[in-house]
Amino acid sequence: MIICKNCANEVDENEPYCHYCSHDMYESLEIYQTSSINNIQKLNTKKRRLTTLLVAVTIITCFSIPILMSHKLNHNVALLKQSSNKKYNNVAQIHYNKINKKVNQQTETSKVLNIRKHNKKQL
Repeated sequence: MIICKNCANEVDENEPYCHYCSHDMYESLEIYQTSSINNIQKLNTKKRRLTTLLVAVTIITCFSIPILMSHKLNHNVALLKQSSNKKYNNVAQIHYNKINKKVNQQTETSKVLNIRKHNKKQL
């Protein structure tokens, strides 16, 4: 028995091509079955390898995502602390500037008053 290599249909030995697909390459049934079994075994091996790879990637992902998320969370917390410290420092600086300005104004006012008193005493 002869089988078409393209569509795997039985072909008459006297025909120059396959009636189903017009292909003109043939092989014997035993060779076709052997090659089919080999192809199936190769596919099963590839499937096993892909399954193993998929399981490995899934396991790695399950462990790495929480670690990465906690790292990102820690980074965000650090950034939040840093920004809150900056805000606190900015508020403290503004408050210090206001107080310093008032103190300077009072100092200048007291100097002016002292100068006036001194001038009055001299008069």
